[in-house]
Amino acid sequence: MRLDQALVHWNRHAEGLRRKWLDFSSGILDAISQEDMRICREELDQQLVTNNNREESRGS
Repeated sequence: MRLDQALVHWNRHAEGLRRKWLDFSSGILDAISQEDMRICREELDQQLVTNNNREESRGS
């Protein structure tokens, strides 16, 4: 195998690894982002319930 062939093979392999890493890390960031949004929604829902309960107790 000539040097240029080896470099082409190595570059192709390195590009494949780079793509796999980007897909993997993007998946992790997506999962973290979705979990963060879920937690924020739950906290907002809880605040709304708490505020509604306060308003109802004031009105009674």
